Amino acid sequence: MAAVRKRRKLRARIKKGKRRVQRGASLSRKKRRLIRTRKWRKKRNRRLSSARRLRGFPPAVRPARKNHSSAALAEHPLSSVITAPNALQEHSNEHNINASSCEHSEDDRFSSNPAPINSTEKVNTKLIAFYLPQFHSIPENDEWWGEGFTEWTNTKKARPLYRGHYQPREPFQFNYYDLRKSKVQNWQARLARDYGIYGFCYYHYWFKGKLLLETPLHNMLASGEPDFPFCLSWANEPWTRNWDGRSDQVLIPQEYGSRRIWKEHFHYLLNIFNDPRYIRVNNKPLFIIYRAELIEECKEMLEYWQRLARRNGLEGIYFVETMGGFPLASLDIFDARLQFEPMYTTSHDVPAHGFHQMYHAVQLMEERSRDLTLVNYDAVWTRILERTFNGSEKKIYLGGFVDWDNTARRGKDAFVFQGASPEKFGHYLRQLVHKANQLGNEFTFINAWNEWAEGTYLEPDQKYGYAYLDKVKQVMKPISESDS
Repeated sequence: MAAVRKRRKLRARIKKGKRRVQRGASLSRKKRRLIRTRKWRKKRNRRLSSARRLRGFPPAVRPARKNHSSAALAEHPLSSVITAPNALQEHSNEHNINASSCEHSEDDRFSSNPAPINSTEKVNTKLIAFYLPQFHSIPENDEWWGEGFTEWTNTKKARPLYRGHYQPREPFQFNYYDLRKSKVQNWQARLARDYGIYGFCYYHYWFKGKLLLETPLHNMLASGEPDFPFCLSWANEPWTRNWDGRSDQVLIPQEYGSRRIWKEHFHYLLNIFNDPRYIRVNNKPLFIIYRAELIEECKEMLEYWQRLARRNGLEGIYFVETMGGFPLASLDIFDARLQFEPMYTTSHDVPAHGFHQMYHAVQLMEERSRDLTLVNYDAVWTRILERTFNGSEKKIYLGGFVDWDNTARRGKDAFVFQGASPEKFGHYLRQLVHKANQLGNEFTFINAWNEWAEGTYLEPDQKYGYAYLDKVKQVMKPISESDS
């Protein structure tokens, strides 16, 4: 009897186990169906989200799908004025340089206008590139940011914020130069001249008699080398920890003082103005003021400088007001104005209906709950090139830009452009130069030669090599040939 009971219990356990296995298999099938459904929904949501983002872009700047031919620009309202370049395929990665290659994301595919600007057109305007001297250490930066701080310090520590983000920006062959060395400035000038840049516009930092970052300029003046045209832009804003020139967290304030300080500043500048390499307009030294609206007695100060200039043998000073990302002064004392890009366009020339054409959001990699706003490279260049001028206005110098990404300075609060490439830059630069020729402008300004921490530089880097400079040379070839 005991043996029979054991066999019955064993059979019952086996049946119970089979039922459990069957029940488990059934649940497993349900789970698999649920997973498949969830995956399908995620894919659908991603497609819908992508479609919503694309609604804000006009056909000319809308990202194209992979392996699809690009849409023609004929329907775009600006197609008769602005043409977009054909894309190249990406031939290099971050450490494999090909000077003719350029970065290509999905939004790089465009069709060409059937009537492009003549590439052999004679170039009359000359390119001046803004030049940052913060590539050597100074005691003030050591105190504020740590010993040995230079612009390279910020550049090296930058990290990508989203998928496909080009950071850090590294100079070609890791050439982290020091501007206190004369051979560096000679190399820069030789490189710029060879590729069609006419001169540099050095940023000038004067704080009520105190100079900062003056060493490269003083070395150039003392040695007479390099023999390369230059001018000055007075970056007359306070230095702050946010790198934005605003009034909070000020490291050194900007004060303008009385007539005695104005006179001291003028005589310092007079020695520079008298240098034979200094760029002139109508035989007057060209002097740019970055933020004229901050100078309370701007008109009085500049009129005083004009009187001092004539007393000291000059025909006067050619004052140029910068039109950037801040309120404009619009004073009659200025001889001309300069469009400082891309800040002028993004701050003063975004049409009410065009906001979604210019901006869109991307999710940060480290903070999924937070988005970073990206700016469309092509949309901003389109606004620059379509802008018209009233013939009765004072002279306006046109400005262009290479790229923009100040992640190295601002981190997750950065202002980042998306879609830049050497091919696009060269195409837009050709149209900008054509427009400057039509306006009769002797100079066109480019932001910048070496703004590495702001992501706008012509100097060669690890990713593109000399590709951006090659595009400048192609555009400015007639003028570079005439100089040789």
